[in-house]
Parts: sequence; C-alpha cells; structure tokens
Amino acid sequence: HLCEMKTDAKERKSLSYSENKGAEWESSAIAFQHQSLVTLAIFGFRARDYMMNYVRRVMETAVNLKAVFLYDRLTCDKCRSILSRFPPKWKQDCVEKFITNGIKSSAIMQFQTIAI
Repeated sequence: HLCEMKTDAKERKSLSYSENKGAEWESSAIAFQHQSLVTLAIFGFRARDYMMNYVRRVMETAVNLKAVFLYDRLTCDKCRSILSRFPPKWKQDCVEKFITNGIKSSAIMQFQTIAI
C-alpha cells in the first residue's frame, strides 16, 4: 500500500531497500518459446517504458498466453485518496497498442483496479 510505503530516500537506503532499476533481460535464445504460461497478472502496473517492455517480452515469449491483467495498486481506506498513476481509460488503448505493436499474440489485455 502506498500509505505504508517508505518514500524517503535516506530512510529507504538505511533499510537497504532496492533502487528501481526496472525489469529487463536479454534473451540468449532468440527462438525461445514458453509453452506453459497462460495468464500474466501484474499488480502496481504503471505506463512506464520498463513495465510496458516487460509485458511485451512476456507476450512475445509465452506463446500460449491467453490473458494479461494489469492491476492498479491495491487501495485501502487510508490510501484511496492518494493520486493514482494508473493509465486513465482514454490512455489504456494507447498503452495496449504500444505493448502489442508488431507482435503476434492472441492474449486479451485487461486493466483493473481493486479496492480492499
């Protein structure tokens, strides 16, 4: 939850929290295909290059992928008032087009928000 997150840089460093470096990999086998993954769910999705590229790479590799669920952060009563960075409805089509441009995937992409 954002309401419980440590956001002060000095405090995060003193607690040995990792820095945001994104999730990137280089494929050693270009023709590699993952056969088992059918659903991808990411919580805390943001329309940032590193996240969109990650989803794109998974969609390229997981040939049997059927569904991609991109969730906003989980919200409680405390953090519901904190501004969300989740793509607004009008921008979700642009994000989906960016992720799927030029790749062959039959996976259905869904943007979700969950309140607890």
